[in-house]
Amino acid sequence: IDLGGLHSARTKTIDLNGVYGGIPAAERLNLTDGEVYTLDIFHAERNYVDSNFRVTTSLFPSCNVLQSGTLAIDSVDVALQSDIETLYFKSSQVDVDGNTGSFRISKETDTFASNFLYTKQKQNIGRGFVSTFNARIDGNTDGFAFVAQNYGLENYPLSGSPNFNFKDITNSFAIVFDLCKTTQVQCDTQEVRVHYPDSLGVSNNALGVTRKTYDEVVRNLKRNDTIEVEIIYYGGRPNFLEVYIDKSLYLRENNFQIQNILGALGAHVGFTSTTSNIAANVDIFDWTLKTVEVDPLKTIIIPLVNVSNTVVSDGVSKSAGILIKTFDGCDNPLDTGTLDGLVDAIYVEKPGQNNTSYSNGSLIPTVVKAVVFDNTDGSYALQLVTTLEAEYELWVAFGEGCSLNFTLPNENSVSQLYIFNATLNEEGTSGCFFLNEPDGAESLPFFPPTPAPIPGVELLDDNPVNIPAIAAGSGVTIFLGIIAGVVMLYYRRKWLIKKGYIEGGKRYILDANTTFDDNTPYTVTAGQVIQTQAEINRKRAQAKDNPETAAIANLQEQIEERKEEIKQVRKRIGEESIKKKKSSNNPKYFDKIEL
Repeated sequence: IDLGGLHSARTKTIDLNGVYGGIPAAERLNLTDGEVYTLDIFHAERNYVDSNFRVTTSLFPSCNVLQSGTLAIDSVDVALQSDIETLYFKSSQVDVDGNTGSFRISKETDTFASNFLYTKQKQNIGRGFVSTFNARIDGNTDGFAFVAQNYGLENYPLSGSPNFNFKDITNSFAIVFDLCKTTQVQCDTQEVRVHYPDSLGVSNNALGVTRKTYDEVVRNLKRNDTIEVEIIYYGGRPNFLEVYIDKSLYLRENNFQIQNILGALGAHVGFTSTTSNIAANVDIFDWTLKTVEVDPLKTIIIPLVNVSNTVVSDGVSKSAGILIKTFDGCDNPLDTGTLDGLVDAIYVEKPGQNNTSYSNGSLIPTVVKAVVFDNTDGSYALQLVTTLEAEYELWVAFGEGCSLNFTLPNENSVSQLYIFNATLNEEGTSGCFFLNEPDGAESLPFFPPTPAPIPGVELLDDNPVNIPAIAAGSGVTIFLGIIAGVVMLYYRRKWLIKKGYIEGGKRYILDANTTFDDNTPYTVTAGQVIQTQAEINRKRAQAKDNPETAAIANLQEQIEERKEEIKQVRKRIGEESIKKKKSSNNPKYFDKIEL
């Protein structure tokens, strides 16, 4: 449409659903249904007398922060100013008036100063924001900047003129209102710019990086007067950053994506300023910030596909069959978390099959607080952890100041089945999501796992009472193995010493606690060995005066034969003992006989 020129009133209309020259208008203009486009209108006054201009359209703006923004900061709200220290992080030179909500970020008495003021809490500006404020500059000074940053607040690096005190701040963007672009004393050249690094982790810089402006001579930034500023970021619908001064657009940055600049959707937001050898009072007042926040009334429940809503009643396992999905005021699904603190959910036991009582014959249901798991994508799983085998219904409240209200009676005060009910306690102003889901979850019986058999070990008793369940980590097993090895070496050494005593004939050691049955083959043979060995010693003693070598040799052969008999008897007794103990209920399989 072109209606330029000198003429009387004219009108013209274009229908984007129409056909022009045989081609649909949308095709001629390369428009795609559902996409967001700008509508640019230009008008020049030819004659200030009787010059009229009017535009009407059936188009409507896309839903964004302008329609769904929620007030996050209002500096004139007295309630918000009740405790300044909890709201703002600032340098010592900045004055905050709690009564009027104004900030003096630059003073005429402070030359070569670097000042800042930020919100202590990060603001959710990544989905879109609208910030408005009034500024008054009394005299010549460098100017100030509106800054959003994820650098942090502690150890904030100061930078002097003409860097507006954000030079070394990473993950940030700054909108500079440069009141003295040149070094002229009169400061008659002014500029509005936006600065941000090309990548994360790179420091910002007021003297370079990125600058955008429509008009280097910003005539509305007048001294000793108040200017009205509005900064809009549409959050992808479209990705524009715009700065208006006194209702006029002075700066637009296209393809501006905050998350790529800040590394996150949230950031500390505030103002910075510097002074050089000249200084003036710079006051910011009536500051507001609107951001796109969750709309609890648009929340939905999603049963997960192919995910069971059952859970084992072991007090550890968690169900994840149901989650809630959050949306903003434009019906856009939120893609970040941190709202799990706004969820109040409980699982309530349902009556048994006879519908006359709950578990264990109780007339009062068991209520379990749901475990809320933040998936960090705008959804929250409502998990059940319980040791009670039952079916449960789910109650959910979601939103700022939203909670469930219910009271359980005392068991002794009811004579029939108590039917649970909860109501919504709504203290917030943005509305609450409230839902009762009858089929919330089901907990199944818990069976402790059967311990796996130990390789190489044969169980000699099928009675479970006599079968120890062994559960040990590899580290414990190795430690016990070392202890067992040391014990075995100890007893083997002890046995070798005793064996040497017997074979060498030097001494005989009989355990004081050992008792003998005279009628057993083992005892009879052992007694013969002792008598024969004693006879050998007597003969050896007599050999000093009258050697009887033949008699000694004969007796030595007898002792060797007796030793062999002992081995055979010991083997036979051991086999009989094992058979006898297998047929008994005695958990001990072996006894020790020590000689």
